[in-house]
Amino acid sequence: MKPKFLLTCTCGTEIPVEKSQAGQTIDCPCGKKVEVPSIRGIEKLPQLTATTASDIPEHSTSKPAWNPVRGLLFTGGLIAAAISGVMLFLTLRDLNMIVTSGATVDRTEEVIEFVNQDIEKISLDDTWKTWLDLRDRGLGQVVTPDWTMAQDISELLRQRAIISGIVLVLGSICCIGSLVVPAGKKLA
Repeated sequence: MKPKFLLTCTCGTEIPVEKSQAGQTIDCPCGKKVEVPSIRGIEKLPQLTATTASDIPEHSTSKPAWNPVRGLLFTGGLIAAAISGVMLFLTLRDLNMIVTSGATVDRTEEVIEFVNQDIEKISLDDTWKTWLDLRDRGLGQVVTPDWTMAQDISELLRQRAIISGIVLVLGSICCIGSLVVPAGKKLA
């Protein structure tokens, strides 16, 4: 085992260092940057012994706050939140346009009333010709009313908005959780 030496910060905290760290800058738990002296300078520092090792605060040797898992969780959460936020905005904008335009209003009664007015005005001869034409060619292609299609689209947009909102919340929780959970705690 390599011998360790005690480097003292300006705050009074003793930080264990090895000769391999000579010339580097390390972080003190107080947040200050401490320069490690040269190899000759390190040899002049007091050596870490079993009694001094127990005097060193526990947090000075703790794990760094960021690790690959934390970084991945933060980045993934941020990307998910950003993409779902944009999707939520665009979806709600489109849904608002459809609903405020009145396209989803059921106009079945108006259509029936309009057709009934025309039926009352048609002559008996025209009715017979129309019947023969429908008998020979059929009713034709079934057409879905515009308001029914608009209602289906608005329902799809509502579902997309709910899913985008859920992903936005989960991404935000991942992002904030990776920042808030202390370094020693497991995130999973």
